[in-house]
Amino acid sequence: MESKVLVIGAGPVGLMVALRLAQAGIKVDVIEKEASLSEEPRAVAYYAGALTSLQRAGLIEDMLKEGFETTGLCWRKPLVDDGKGGKKFGGIIARLPVPSETNEAHGIVGTLNLPQSKLLKLLFRKVNETGFVSIHFNTALTSIEQHADHVVATVVKSDTNTTIPIKASFLLA
Repeated sequence: MESKVLVIGAGPVGLMVALRLAQAGIKVDVIEKEASLSEEPRAVAYYAGALTSLQRAGLIEDMLKEGFETTGLCWRKPLVDDGKGGKKFGGIIARLPVPSETNEAHGIVGTLNLPQSKLLKLLFRKVNETGFVSIHFNTALTSIEQHADHVVATVVKSDTNTTIPIKASFLLA
């Protein structure tokens, strides 16, 4: 197998790199050792620097459909009885306001909140829409050989236990 660019990992960084390369008309292969995208709860808030990159990739509008904006965070004491058989939030321990100026690059005030698993699904959909990206699940990198003008990555397909060499001009991991 040959590839112009081989990206290791279909996490948010790998898929974002693949998307930006595809938007520039560059063919990309992404290998991911897992059988599917991660559903694990991880990052949820995206700040100015990330938002600018996400805007340039054309993702903000779709992210706002599933996420929401916030202008700060607060930490609270544990839940307390509300006197009606239920619970209510405990008192505020500390507040962390986020600067309230609207960033002209992306139009977001503060942060954009969206679970990483939802961002991954959005990135996956967007890279597939480009026609320039192929994602190979159940495929683990086992070795890399550096040559003058290319690399050869050896991967193993875990579902078939097949070893495959991939020649690529560039490898990003």
